[in-house]
Amino acid sequence: MGKVDYTTYQKATDRFPEIPPDEFNRSLVLIQPDGTVVFAAEAVYRFLAYRPSREWLAWSYDHVPGFAAVSETGYGLVARRRKFASAVYAIALGQRSAAAHLCLGRGAGSCAHSA
Repeated sequence: MGKVDYTTYQKATDRFPEIPPDEFNRSLVLIQPDGTVVFAAEAVYRFLAYRPSREWLAWSYDHVPGFAAVSETGYGLVARRRKFASAVYAIALGQRSAAAHLCLGRGAGSCAHSA
């Protein structure tokens, strides 16, 4: 298994000009080793699948009826209310923990997987 490279959307738009810059602003973007590009909740599950203990999430996204639709709806709700979600995280997990968790899910970031 390769490593996961994290980058800002500004750098990613230069590296991946075929992906519209708005996509990087809208949601998490995962560029897989084979060049497949996925967004939003699917990107989260595909990213987590690089950890064997989390592979079931990507499998569920692909095979469990309704899982993908519910996931994308939930992702969209949180993404549209990012400031509110950040506040809830900060209250529930503490400010320091919230910042660490939110850096993965922020629309301003992206991650690219390379072999």
